[in-house]
Amino acid sequence: MSINCCLFDLDNCLICSLSPYEMRGSERKGIDLDLVDNGRYDLFVHPKAKELIDYARCLVGIDNVYILTTATKQYALEVNRLAEFGFTKKNIKAREDFYFPVRLGYGEQYPTFEKWSKNNVLIDDLPYDWQDRKTSYIGNIPTENYLEIIPYNGVDLPGDEFEKKVMSFLDERMKADVESK
Repeated sequence: MSINCCLFDLDNCLICSLSPYEMRGSERKGIDLDLVDNGRYDLFVHPKAKELIDYARCLVGIDNVYILTTATKQYALEVNRLAEFGFTKKNIKAREDFYFPVRLGYGEQYPTFEKWSKNNVLIDDLPYDWQDRKTSYIGNIPTENYLEIIPYNGVDLPGDEFEKKVMSFLDERMKADVESK
């Protein structure tokens, strides 16, 4: 199996969440996302998000598909619940898991992903060059294991190829390993 773990970015990839300020004057209505300390948001789930998560789970196993987000764990857990993605707490990696160094007796060290591997893949809306902390956390993945997608802004666009791009990417990464053996 070429893909060890498949990690999906949350915001602007699987979902879009907008504050009431950002929604001012808009008739659009998302799912109410209320966070105790961070206020209320409108949550828009990409229409293909669940399907792609399930596809990845079929390819690499349910325990090997994750959300990786720079948002807080509280936020990611609530989005997971409302969007009905079905991730366990263990399969949601948020900023608390990788942005804060651990103090050791001789200094500090950033935590690493428990399934650290160059065979991990990441699907995100930001350029690869902006992902140093995320990509080093999950195993210093090479650029070919990174898929940059068009950011999802909560609007379902005709001709959106998100699903096709992600499925093709995952299929190619699986096939690449079989051919290299």
